[in-house]
Amino acid sequence: MVFLEKVAAARATLRGLGLGKHSCSSSNKPGSGSLIARALNGEEIQALKASGNFSSDPSWSNVKVVGSDSKLASSSIRNCTFDGEVYLGDFSQRVNVFVDDKIALPCGLYNSYIRDCVIMDNVRVSGCELLDSTYIESRAAVVGCGIITCSGNTTFGNGLELPIIVEVGGREIELFADLNFEEASKVIAFRGNKCLQQNYRDKVKRYVESAKSQFNIICSNAKISSVAFMSDAFIGEFATIRASQIVRSTIMSSQTEKSLVLSGSDVRDAILQSGCSVDSASIVEASLMCSHSHVEKHGKLLRSILGPLSSVAEGEVSSSFVGPLVGFHHQAGLIACYWPSGRGNIGFGANVGSNHTGKAPDQELWAGEGVFFGLGCCIKYPCDLTHSPYSMVASGIVTLPQRVEFPFSLINGPQQLVNESISPAINSISPGWVLSNSLFTVYRNEYKFRARAEKFPGANIEYRTFRHSTVALMQTAKKRLENASTVMVDSSGKPIYTEKHVQGLGKNFLTEAARVSAISIYNFFIEFYALQGLWINIEALPRADIVDLIYCIRNVSSPLEVELGSYFDYSFAGISHEGSDETECFQWEHQKVILADMMAAKNDIDDELLLVEFLIQKLQNSAEKIPMMVEACKSRDDVRGRTIIHGYEEAHELASEVSVTLRVSQEMSLLRSNTESFLNNLKV
Repeated sequence: MVFLEKVAAARATLRGLGLGKHSCSSSNKPGSGSLIARALNGEEIQALKASGNFSSDPSWSNVKVVGSDSKLASSSIRNCTFDGEVYLGDFSQRVNVFVDDKIALPCGLYNSYIRDCVIMDNVRVSGCELLDSTYIESRAAVVGCGIITCSGNTTFGNGLELPIIVEVGGREIELFADLNFEEASKVIAFRGNKCLQQNYRDKVKRYVESAKSQFNIICSNAKISSVAFMSDAFIGEFATIRASQIVRSTIMSSQTEKSLVLSGSDVRDAILQSGCSVDSASIVEASLMCSHSHVEKHGKLLRSILGPLSSVAEGEVSSSFVGPLVGFHHQAGLIACYWPSGRGNIGFGANVGSNHTGKAPDQELWAGEGVFFGLGCCIKYPCDLTHSPYSMVASGIVTLPQRVEFPFSLINGPQQLVNESISPAINSISPGWVLSNSLFTVYRNEYKFRARAEKFPGANIEYRTFRHSTVALMQTAKKRLENASTVMVDSSGKPIYTEKHVQGLGKNFLTEAARVSAISIYNFFIEFYALQGLWINIEALPRADIVDLIYCIRNVSSPLEVELGSYFDYSFAGISHEGSDETECFQWEHQKVILADMMAAKNDIDDELLLVEFLIQKLQNSAEKIPMMVEACKSRDDVRGRTIIHGYEEAHELASEVSVTLRVSQEMSLLRSNTESFLNNLKV
């Protein structure tokens, strides 16, 4: 609640000076820590006049000095006009104030029109056409600005209701500065929970009441320059606002997480949490930017919530809830999308926003974790990809309204007419294709997400790809593929499948070759996930405890039910709970169920230690295959590139030399080495 604390402190100061009408807590009532302000004496008035200053009150009684012992530094106040009630701090120490990252100028007031303001110690205000109804904390700078004013009754954008996802209404949410991303996802998704909705509305109402102010608030060390217009703004500590407009907005910032609004950008009715940036003539309107998110290069964020560490550049995001670590770096559109898990990417020209039926813009897309929307694709609504994490929609593909439930899939064009009864509008789907043909992408993304999560631990981002939620979806998908029924064949007589034969295929068809491949690759990574859990839990155990553990796993009385709903719990979407006892315990229980199935399939081994040896050797085999799969995936680019582009290898790293390939190889080599030592000790 840093924002409310700052507002309360400012209101207490203003009330102490006899300003402001909004009620505060009992500790902020007049007389409790009130500041003392004194009138100017005759000598100070004459000195101010001699320095070219002017007051709308001929007696200069409207200008006061904060602090009974404070001395007015008239030499640091030049060519200013004072109107209304103006309170001035101490500028006598001639402290240099940063007006930009590397430029510092002496504190004081110069060449500005100042009306109804409280300006605390060591502030620099210069070249302002109008500075009105503004409270400025120490060491802040307001330089070369046009009009800075306040309506007299602002909440700085807090309490604004967004008609998010469904543009005509139905998933509304009210914004406030300390809104937690996890809480927001819950409020938007669970509309039927009346208690949740009412509690949230009550919470926001209390928050907004505490956020009310009659003044702009500019916190200490903030830097505001070349701003043409600013109104009803809260500017946090160490924030930089340059050559941009801020209207009815909160810009949270701190010394370690500085927020920036730069280069002709426009922020209105918006909230920026700490560490955010808006740059290069971008627009943020009626939106919330979560910590360390970015909008740049003429990007537009309209009526949306942008998750931690996500960025929008050049394109437009409208009426959407976008999760963490989403990359949006090109001209494209994202409209009416609920994407709490984030981690995906939107390619150039992608039209992810066909939400208008011709009757009303009331349709929506629920995107899955890590989904990649390829160049120029067109996604027709409604669409649900939540159970297809880390899937790809190929370039130029038009998808029909559908629900797809196969993780790591590729949705591509039909390539050829496979059966006359299948519409040419139906695409092909290859479940698990990203694992079998683009594993490099999976590891590259995980390393990238991990680096960002570790750089900004406060963002609390889950970066692991293979965890119980995604693996549970692979298990369900594998089971459906194994139980597929078929009544259709392609032109060569081989089976093909649609949604009628396999639940979750959506408006796509599946070939027999793709089905068989998917079962194999899903099984490989389901087992690898479980074997990793086994290794983590037995690595340091003594022999006797290993035997007991394996015995317990073999005799799991009832399989753990891993419902899709556990993945679908949007109160936790995209948020890291790694390390928590509940999450790690649940994951290990899930892994034990998979291990029990693997052991049951190996019923010819009765001895627990021999069974451990078998499982660890299986883990070693997987760790040997994965680096080869990653390199083979990237090597295909090398082969194609050399065939097409002259001198390709001179300008591109070989697959074997790319950092991702090397890192995967090192990690798997270390795993094989450690497990080999473990097995050697086990045999002693």
